[in-house]
Amino acid sequence: MAGYGKIADLMAKHAGIASFQRFDFLNTLNILFLQAELVHLEEELRESMREDLESGRNPDIPEQDDAESVDKNTNTNDRSTINDHRRSGPGIEPDIPSEMSNTNPDDKFESRSESENSERVESAKDWYVLANMENSSMTWDIMLKTREKLKEYDKAILHYTAMKKQSSPNPCDLKFLRRWFKEKTMGDFPLIGLDSQLWETSTPPKLIAPKARKAEDPLGSAFLSKVFVWWHYCIGHRIKKHVDEESQYFEYSDSRVLRAANIFSSIISSALLVGSVIALAFVDNVFVRLGIVAAFTQLFSLTLVLVTNARNVEMFAATAAFVAVQVVFVGSTYTRS
Repeated sequence: MAGYGKIADLMAKHAGIASFQRFDFLNTLNILFLQAELVHLEEELRESMREDLESGRNPDIPEQDDAESVDKNTNTNDRSTINDHRRSGPGIEPDIPSEMSNTNPDDKFESRSESENSERVESAKDWYVLANMENSSMTWDIMLKTREKLKEYDKAILHYTAMKKQSSPNPCDLKFLRRWFKEKTMGDFPLIGLDSQLWETSTPPKLIAPKARKAEDPLGSAFLSKVFVWWHYCIGHRIKKHVDEESQYFEYSDSRVLRAANIFSSIISSALLVGSVIALAFVDNVFVRLGIVAAFTQLFSLTLVLVTNARNVEMFAATAAFVAVQVVFVGSTYTRS
């Protein structure tokens, strides 16, 4: 197996090593372009909705004086037509003007236009009319286009937000992957394209690890990234066997490394408490004892910060309990003396 298949085989066997580029620039640029498109679509939609509402206003309605003169002219024409009919006598067809005998096409167009305008105004208040207009509504077409673009935008935002919450690869795993690419007995430069240097040039924050090796506290993280590496180079390589003869690399179980970190943490906590009591037992001076209490209390609180993920309230409570034990010991021994 070679090329991408060889890399996929390694990452499938060891999920903690699998890491991929976040492409923060491309994701951000894509979201910005989608945002710009939506801004323009929103502007077009608002303009179209405004035009729908204003279409009901007819600028060609005549003023009151003009309407009265039109009525007078109409009445005069009607009277002259009747007189002509009387003068023509029976059996003689009167000369009826063509505009009264035939329907004007402009009237049909105006009627249709008024109907369409009325429908556009109604569509601004009724979705059913908007979505089922005889002539496709520009407002509804823009809305459908905006809906699809909005889905794409929301999806991109949610995916990018979820990706940003994912952990970066363990520095130790990234270091091993870089070495694996270069070693002839392991990867031997499986890629030759532009992406061949992706892991070499990318820092851990620029990469995303679907299943990053991490611990719940700083001490466990230190064991996973540094302590077990030191152990391997000093002792582990003498007793640990390769995964297989072809790969020439070793594998350690995270659970065992974290178990060692927990054991070490319990040793530290008990050593601080027992050590302070032993130190106080060998000192008779009260002021020296108080100094020892202060020194061990500071060391205990500093250990909590460096070794655990305890909150401030929890650290205050643990430190107060630790001081209380020492104060009780100092008070009891001072009373007996």
